[in-house]
Amino acid sequence: MEIVIARQEYESWFLAAAESLRDHPSVRDDATAPADPEARRGAKARLESMMCESYKETLHQAKFSALLDLRVARDNSRSFRRMVHAIETLLGHPTASSA
Repeated sequence: MEIVIARQEYESWFLAAAESLRDHPSVRDDATAPADPEARRGAKARLESMMCESYKETLHQAKFSALLDLRVARDNSRSFRRMVHAIETLLGHPTASSA
């Protein structure tokens, strides 16, 4: 059994790969990932500052999740890497670090 949660907020994973969200019409073309997307609380507000409208979980979360570049999120977010590792472990796949 594996348990993983996003550090601070789920939206910190969006911040980790903010550039991949630019294809969404609500996200500004200059959206860029902060140096440490999990460093502090307030990921929703930071994400909203990269948008042309207010961020609403029920409206944006699923669409942003579909656009998220998983490799970039993994590279920029420790908790996302942990989630990937947990899924690989549950599926019985070796992780990149152990392969």
